[in-house]
This record gives sequence, C-alpha cells and structure tokens, in this order.
Amino acid sequence: MDTHFRSCLRDPCRCDIKRYWLILAIASVIILIEILGAIVSNSLALLSDAVHVLTDAGAISVAIIAEHIGNKKPGRRNFARKLGAFVNAILILGIVVFLVLEAIERIESPRQVIPLPLIIVAIIGAVGNYWQAQILESSESEHEGHDALHLHILSDLWQSCAVILGAFLILIFNQPIIDSIISLVIAAAMTVWSLRLLYKIFTKKEINPA
Repeated sequence: MDTHFRSCLRDPCRCDIKRYWLILAIASVIILIEILGAIVSNSLALLSDAVHVLTDAGAISVAIIAEHIGNKKPGRRNFARKLGAFVNAILILGIVVFLVLEAIERIESPRQVIPLPLIIVAIIGAVGNYWQAQILESSESEHEGHDALHLHILSDLWQSCAVILGAFLILIFNQPIIDSIISLVIAAAMTVWSLRLLYKIFTKKEINPA
C-alpha cells in the first residue's frame, strides 16, 4: 500500500506533516466537544480526557515543528524527533499530576455526574481518536516522535473507552465516585505509558544535535 499522498514530492516527503495537521484539526474539534460535555455532565473523567486531548494538540504541534526542522536541516532530524518525543512524555506526566489531585478531591467530596451526555460525548471522542490512530498508522515512520504521537492517541482512545464504561456504571449504580476512580485508573495508565516512552528515548544511542 502506498503510504504517500498523491501530491507528495517524495524528496523531501511532507506526508507525515500533512498527517499531523489533519489529526491536529480532529483533536481541536474533540477538545471543544468534550469541554462542553464535561461542563454539562459535571464529569472529571471527561474533563481529563479533554485536557489529555489538549496535550495531544501540543504534542502534535511539537511533532510538526520537529518535521519542519528535519526537512530544512536533515542532520538534525533525529535529534528534533527525539526532543519532541521527550516533550510529549513530559506533557503526559504533567497532566497526570492534575488528574490525581482533582480525583482525590472529588473522592473526598463527591459531585453528581449526569451520565447520558457523558456517554454520548465520550463515544464521539473515541470515534475521533480511532480516526486519528488510523491516520497515523497509514505512515511507515517508526521514529520516537511518531511513536510518541501514536502513544498519545492510543492512550486517549483507551481513556475514552474507560469514560464510556464509567458512565454506564454511574447510570446503573448511581455512584458518582466511579467517575473519580476511572480518572485515577487513567492517570496510572498514562504514567506507565509515559515512563516506557522515556525509557525508550534514553536507552537508545545518543543523537548529536549538530
């Protein structure tokens, strides 16, 4: 299967940059929908998903910049990608801190969550994440920066699935604390994914930025 766009010049190939712009547009739509959904449903889990998608948007922007640097200065391509992957991992760890603190506060003082809008919006988010993942998987790239983006999107997809599950459980048992517990589980998974990415970055041969 041809992994290039029809307009690709092949040298330099800008197909990954086009992919990144496309998934950035999808992420922007998901952010707006999930923030509105979080306000309506009063769900921390959905808000955490929206904030995670916001970090996705930042990570995608970093990847776009890294690819532009690589196209202009091929000798720095690997360094730029590795730096982008590092920034992406740190972004995820940063948001984990916020999620844990907010979840603990809500466990101590539970707030009512409205499950129906939560389910609808989370499903929309999951569909958007799946679409993004398919776009990234259409590329043959295997560098750290691309892997980091794929990590962001897949973690967001699983997070959306967890939010959907939590919403159904809240609907059945009427226990809003489930929303906070789901948020903590998501935070733990994000931490593991980020640490694995950092391990991959630092255990590979050092790349000279010059």
